[in-house]
Amino acid sequence: MAAAEGMRDSGLEPMVLDSATADPDDLLAETLEAAAVMMATTTHNGRPFPSVTFYLDLLEEVKPKRKIFSVIGCHGWSGGGVRAVKKRLEEMKLPVLFSLEVKGSPTEKDLKKAKEIGKMLVKGRGMG
Repeated sequence: MAAAEGMRDSGLEPMVLDSATADPDDLLAETLEAAAVMMATTTHNGRPFPSVTFYLDLLEEVKPKRKIFSVIGCHGWSGGGVRAVKKRLEEMKLPVLFSLEVKGSPTEKDLKKAKEIGKMLVKGRGMG
């Protein structure tokens, strides 16, 4: 939520959707309408959370144009979720401007960085 707060601080009201509970059609519709997309994931057995992987599968089908992405997330012992999402987006030729992967619970410093990434994502899209 710190990244969304950074977006708000830059004048953009973010649409926050949970890939685990959102309707896939809603995920795609909001993505296609968005100027920029911030993806957040935890790591599950060295990979992104399963619903995030499903969302990436949907993105691969529609191949959205003129979108920029950032990826943030956390992990316990192994990590890898954020790296995997970033790699997959880049393989789809979708630019990833910023990424942040945190081990364990985020510290105040981590939350500040996530907030800054939210602000930079807005500016990177020419909105700030």
